[in-house]
Amino acid sequence: MRQFLAIAALVATGLLPGQDYVQAQGADTVRIDRPAVEVAPDRTQLSAALRTAIREGFPQRDVRIRLAGLDIDPAGPAQREVHARGRILLDDAGDWIDFDAVALYDLETGRATTTALQMQAPRDIAFEVDAKLAAELKAEATRRLRAEFASQPASIELADVESRSAGDLMALVADGSAHFGAEGSTQATVRALYDPRNGQWLRLDYELGYDGQDNGG
Repeated sequence: MRQFLAIAALVATGLLPGQDYVQAQGADTVRIDRPAVEVAPDRTQLSAALRTAIREGFPQRDVRIRLAGLDIDPAGPAQREVHARGRILLDDAGDWIDFDAVALYDLETGRATTTALQMQAPRDIAFEVDAKLAAELKAEATRRLRAEFASQPASIELADVESRSAGDLMALVADGSAHFGAEGSTQATVRALYDPRNGQWLRLDYELGYDGQDNGG
């Protein structure tokens, strides 16, 4: 009988199981909250936002993208981390280039921001680069590092700089260390996409430390 009266009271107040309500227990009250429902992003909208974010990394270039796969992981209540694989073609010239990308997708704005983009040819054969290009990579990575850590005497030392074919472009990868004066040093990995035809750095990303934290653009 008591159970029937309790259910009747919930119906009368418009509060049914699954909704927020306060249940009286003698002199005490207990608030029962409805579990938060995780919002699943629309994959079509997410795919479009990711394509836009990748294209923004190549200003003044015609970019065609073929996505081969998307993996979506939670990254807080309002964001999702997206891992994407596919192929990219620049300026309708050269070869399609394989890529792996990581991006943060904002559920509220529907925008994506790439945090890492690695490009390489299907035949993943690495070649050493000449000393001049290695020095230019070090200088560009140091310039970007100092722009981010403007209050510190930041610099990068690189070793084992390798290049992989990416159509008419060069995909460079180098390991080394980043130095911050009295603050100490940490491991660094630099990845860059370089156009040897005009000496332009199309993209440069660096990872600091052992936690995979990525920076660059």
